[in-house]
Amino acid sequence: MKIEALNNHLFIVNEVKTNNSKNKENKVLKDKVEISEQAKQLQKSKLSNKLDIIRNRIENKFYNKKEVINKIAEEILKDIKSGK
Repeated sequence: MKIEALNNHLFIVNEVKTNNSKNKENKVLKDKVEISEQAKQLQKSKLSNKLDIIRNRIENKFYNKKEVINKIAEEILKDIKSGK
């Protein structure tokens, strides 16, 4: 804010500063996530283990049991009702 005097009267002049779009573009900061190779390998290993368990259950007809089919159906209905 700038205050100027004119004929013994005070006038207050508001200065509006405009941002230069070029400067703004240079100052835009973005979040960045870096995942270590060790974390990637650990995740891959966990996924691989889960897939092995699922494959084993399929081979042993675990998912063909009536109680398992009912549980899966219940979970699907919950998802449908909740709008997922």
